[in-house]
Amino acid sequence: NYNPEATDDDGSCEYLSIQGLWELQGTFINITDDVLMIFEELGPLNCYGLAEYAYEQLDGNVISITDPYYGYDFEVEMFVNENGLNILLPYEEENEIWTSASFSISYLTSNVCAEVDYEQMLGQWLLSTVDDVPTSKNELNYIEIFGDGTTIRYDYDFENDCYEISQMEVYFLNDFGQAIIIYENDIEGDAIIIIDENENLFTFLDANGQNIINDQTEVWVPTTFNPDLFINNECGNSGVSDVDYFDALIFPNPSKEHLFIELSHHGDFTLELINIDGKKIYSTEFYDRCEIDVSSLSKGIYVAHIFDKQKSIIKTVYIE
Repeated sequence: NYNPEATDDDGSCEYLSIQGLWELQGTFINITDDVLMIFEELGPLNCYGLAEYAYEQLDGNVISITDPYYGYDFEVEMFVNENGLNILLPYEEENEIWTSASFSISYLTSNVCAEVDYEQMLGQWLLSTVDDVPTSKNELNYIEIFGDGTTIRYDYDFENDCYEISQMEVYFLNDFGQAIIIYENDIEGDAIIIIDENENLFTFLDANGQNIINDQTEVWVPTTFNPDLFINNECGNSGVSDVDYFDALIFPNPSKEHLFIELSHHGDFTLELINIDGKKIYSTEFYDRCEIDVSSLSKGIYVAHIFDKQKSIIKTVYIE
């Protein structure tokens, strides 16, 4: 990180600062004396996701960076030579070379994407359009999104007159909707998921998922539905629930004080109780059966999500 052709008056080499605005394949990095800002273009949104990292200089060219989203520290080596800014990533065993950026920092900061309120995503949704094309089939595709990232999808199978039910986990990477989706077959896909000003849910999906997920844009509108309607007409796949194979008896339902849950199979299970807003309000682990006190809950409709590593089922619970 020194220029061998330039010397100061005392003969020492001139230090080439890492500070400045740098570019690598459409991603920009702005480095000040204590903050590192990364601007990543989110193509479908025509704006930049921004991640700000506090850092401090360690020995030599090594700096310690604090991840703002997950809270851990990691070290990287940075130096400038005739090729530009070199960033050595030991965990990837590669050297990134960033060149001086042509954009101004003011342009980038003025085009940062709006932050997403993930609480607005919790709830039930109806598929409205795919790639701007509404079809009658879309009227029979639904999803539920829960506070822990669990997403359950109900897709109508016209040929067999039943619902394909699948479960996936969504993990957000930042405040701008970038996410990783893990499907039931452990395949991972990248996505951007946002809420617009009309409270419609937009999902921009890659091509690594299942069935209808092929680099497409989906628009979902808020709705309400009873999950039992789909579970009782499930196609018999080994997805979220197979009613003939795995079931749960919940009684009394409606209830005022206590709920009793008995399962059709032995084992260790987790019970999550979710309110109508999609927020998880109760969670417990149990073996075979359990009893929960619901006397402090407000009157209304709740969803009981019962699952282990292989099986899962959803039941509607009514509190009086």
